[in-house]
Amino acid sequence: MANNFLKALRKHFEPLRSFPDLGASRDYMKSGLRVVFHKRYAIYYQSLPNVLYIVRVVHSARDIENIFGDAEPDSGQP
Repeated sequence: MANNFLKALRKHFEPLRSFPDLGASRDYMKSGLRVVFHKRYAIYYQSLPNVLYIVRVVHSARDIENIFGDAEPDSGQP
């Protein structure tokens, strides 16, 4: 079951490699942060030179603003 979930998530990552701006911007949470959704999960990522960095995959029931509120200030690195 977990393998199926991971496979489904990976399908969302592939288009982002070619079109990293597909996700909705979440700059108010962290500079360069974007999000796409898979069912009830939010996939937060940043597009860096030659890298698609998956920041977090979070269930929609979680308080994401509180989670990212605990993050350190953006240093330009993931």
